[in-house]
Amino acid sequence: MKKVFHLAIIAALAAGCQTLDIHQSMGSLSVSLEPEVNVEVKACDENAKENYIVSITSDSSVSGLPYKSAFKDFKPLSLPMGTYTVSAENCTAAEAVSGYGHKRLMGTKDVILSYENPNQTVNLDCVLVNSLISIIFDPSVTGVFNDLKVTVKSGDRSVEIKEGDAVREAWFNPAAISWTISGVSKKTGKTVSQEGNRTLEARQNLKITVKVTYSDGMISGSPVINIDSNISKLDENKNDINPYN
Repeated sequence: MKKVFHLAIIAALAAGCQTLDIHQSMGSLSVSLEPEVNVEVKACDENAKENYIVSITSDSSVSGLPYKSAFKDFKPLSLPMGTYTVSAENCTAAEAVSGYGHKRLMGTKDVILSYENPNQTVNLDCVLVNSLISIIFDPSVTGVFNDLKVTVKSGDRSVEIKEGDAVREAWFNPAAISWTISGVSKKTGKTVSQEGNRTLEARQNLKITVKVTYSDGMISGSPVINIDSNISKLDENKNDINPYN
């Protein structure tokens, strides 16, 4: 779900009254959030707009920057004329991949304080920037394996989801991911496995469905793990996307 942040920049020019006085023109930057930022999702405290983190940076050396604050603690800043990058997020990229992960929303925009444009309103659209992986165990696998699980990897991160787990979803930052599905056949005692990989982009939902067939028929054959994987676009306007439901 998009979140709209309004950032009002009001520049107040300091005027010198003596020829030899040098005054640095300053601007004022303040941040406000629209009421519709509230949604009923627990991940990363997304339902609490006051906990969004506001950050302000500059390529130049400016006193007080970089600045970072929870929105509830944000106070207007007095800044020299120049270009600044303002961003807001409900959690960091590192926090978004902790445990099963979290839905992460972020928005960023450059702001220019200048003599020509001393008064500005900047709108930040905070959008979903990560992806969801859903594991689906088809009824055909029920009672066939011991320790049936799907292990999903991205870089150094590994998330394991077992057939009996209550949580069967995990959030990942956009990247190349791979997975291994494995289980021990109750019938033969042999470990059966299947692998796959995809590249995820932001706002995608990869659904991995685990199925089973038999090599030589249901009675005499050995179980073979099969997978169906498909990617759909996440609906950002839905408030029920939560790996803890």
